Amino acid sequence: HNGIHLENWLPYQNSQEKTYLLGIGRLERGKGFHILIDMYAELIRRGVTSSLVIAGTGQEEEALRAQCQSLGLETISGWREDTDIPEK
Repeated sequence: HNGIHLENWLPYQNSQEKTYLLGIGRLERGKGFHILIDMYAELIRRGVTSSLVIAGTGQEEEALRAQCQSLGLETISGWREDTDIPEK
């Protein structure tokens, strides 16, 4: 009843656990993803090795990707089921 079809998650139930930060939503300026990216870059500078996963689409997608590039952060798009989340 919460919008998640549990049968879709069954293939992942035995996946190795990873620690990562998750931001999900429409990629619009007012949502604050640009602040999240700045914060994540600072965490990386301080030695954190978790990944940041941003799930969503929107008008700010290219601007956010450019922001990541300017901060020296690797970006990956088009996640597939056989793709692992990088360490950072």
